[in-house]
Amino acid sequence: MEGRILLGLIECRLPLPEVNVKVGGYEVDFFWQKYGVVLEADGETYHSDPPQRAIDAAKQRDLEQRGLEVMRVTSRQFDRNSDAVLDEVAHKLRSRGADSGLVGK
Repeated sequence: MEGRILLGLIECRLPLPEVNVKVGGYEVDFFWQKYGVVLEADGETYHSDPPQRAIDAAKQRDLEQRGLEVMRVTSRQFDRNSDAVLDEVAHKLRSRGADSGLVGK
Protein backbone atom coordinates (compact mmCIF):
# COMPACT_ATOMS: atom_id res chain seq x y z
CA MET A 1 0.00 0.00 0.00
CA GLU A 2 2.86 2.41 0.76
CA GLY A 3 4.09 2.09 -2.81
CA ARG A 4 0.66 2.89 -4.20
CA ILE A 5 0.37 5.94 -1.97
CA LEU A 6 3.81 7.13 -3.03
CA LEU A 7 2.88 6.73 -6.70
CA GLY A 8 -0.28 8.73 -6.08
CA LEU A 9 1.72 11.52 -4.44
CA ILE A 10 4.03 11.62 -7.45
CA GLU A 11 1.14 11.63 -9.94
CA CYS A 12 -0.49 14.52 -8.06
CA ARG A 13 2.82 16.38 -7.99
CA LEU A 14 2.65 16.72 -4.22
CA PRO A 15 5.82 17.31 -2.21
CA LEU A 16 7.52 13.99 -1.62
CA PRO A 17 7.87 12.83 1.97
CA GLU A 18 10.61 10.92 3.69
CA VAL A 19 9.53 7.28 3.82
CA ASN A 20 9.87 4.88 6.76
CA VAL A 21 11.89 7.23 8.94
CA LYS A 22 12.24 7.64 12.70
CA VAL A 23 10.35 10.55 14.22
CA GLY A 24 10.33 11.01 17.98
CA GLY A 25 11.54 7.44 18.45
CA TYR A 26 8.85 5.97 16.20
CA GLU A 27 9.06 4.74 12.65
CA VAL A 28 6.49 6.50 10.52
CA ASP A 29 5.41 5.60 7.00
CA PHE A 30 5.52 9.09 5.43
CA PHE A 31 6.94 12.29 6.93
CA TRP A 32 6.91 15.81 5.58
CA GLN A 33 9.33 17.34 8.07
CA LYS A 34 9.07 20.87 6.64
CA TYR A 35 5.30 20.85 7.25
CA GLY A 36 5.15 18.70 10.37
CA VAL A 37 2.85 16.14 8.73
CA VAL A 38 2.90 12.38 9.20
CA LEU A 39 0.85 9.93 7.15
CA GLU A 40 0.44 6.43 8.50
CA ALA A 41 -0.71 3.70 6.10
CA ASP A 42 -2.60 1.14 8.15
CA GLY A 43 -2.82 -2.18 6.36
CA GLU A 44 -5.73 -4.34 7.48
CA THR A 45 -3.62 -7.35 8.43
CA TYR A 46 -1.19 -5.67 10.80
CA HIS A 47 -3.22 -2.78 12.20
CA SER A 48 -6.60 -4.42 12.80
CA ASP A 49 -6.05 -6.25 16.09
CA PRO A 50 -6.86 -4.41 19.35
CA PRO A 51 -3.33 -4.48 20.86
CA GLN A 52 -1.81 -2.96 17.70
CA ARG A 53 -4.56 -0.36 17.52
CA ALA A 54 -3.76 0.68 21.09
CA ILE A 55 -0.07 0.99 20.20
CA ASP A 56 -0.97 3.04 17.11
CA ALA A 57 -3.20 5.36 19.16
CA ALA A 58 -0.46 5.95 21.76
CA LYS A 59 2.07 6.65 19.00
CA GLN A 60 -0.31 9.13 17.37
CA ARG A 61 -0.98 10.95 20.66
CA ASP A 62 2.75 11.25 21.34
CA LEU A 63 3.50 12.57 17.85
CA GLU A 64 0.63 15.07 18.09
CA GLN A 65 1.93 16.27 21.47
CA ARG A 66 5.17 17.06 19.62
CA GLY A 67 3.18 19.39 17.35
CA LEU A 68 2.90 17.06 14.38
CA GLU A 69 -0.25 16.54 12.36
CA VAL A 70 -0.86 12.79 12.04
CA MET A 71 -3.07 11.44 9.29
CA ARG A 72 -4.08 7.80 9.02
CA VAL A 73 -5.36 5.92 6.01
CA THR A 74 -6.42 2.30 5.83
CA SER A 75 -5.87 0.15 2.80
CA ARG A 76 -9.65 -0.06 2.43
CA GLN A 77 -9.99 3.75 2.37
CA PHE A 78 -7.23 4.08 -0.20
CA ASP A 79 -8.64 1.29 -2.37
CA ARG A 80 -12.14 2.78 -2.32
CA ASN A 81 -11.20 6.38 -3.01
CA SER A 82 -7.53 7.17 -3.49
CA ASP A 83 -8.38 10.58 -4.97
CA ALA A 84 -10.10 11.66 -1.75
CA VAL A 85 -7.14 10.48 0.32
CA LEU A 86 -4.66 12.36 -1.88
CA ASP A 87 -6.86 15.48 -1.79
CA GLU A 88 -6.86 15.31 2.00
CA VAL A 89 -3.06 15.05 2.03
CA ALA A 90 -2.79 18.06 -0.30
CA HIS A 91 -5.19 20.04 1.90
CA LYS A 92 -3.27 19.18 5.06
CA LEU A 93 0.06 20.16 3.49
CA ARG A 94 -1.44 23.48 2.34
CA SER A 95 -2.83 24.14 5.82
CA ARG A 96 0.65 23.61 7.22
CA GLY A 97 2.35 26.04 4.84
CA ALA A 98 2.95 24.16 1.60
CA ASP A 99 2.64 26.03 -1.69
CA SER A 100 -1.00 26.84 -2.37
CA GLY A 101 -0.41 25.79 -5.98
CA LEU A 102 -0.26 22.12 -5.03
CA VAL A 103 -2.00 20.10 -7.66
CA GLY A 104 -3.79 17.28 -5.86
CA LYS A 105 -6.56 15.43 -7.65
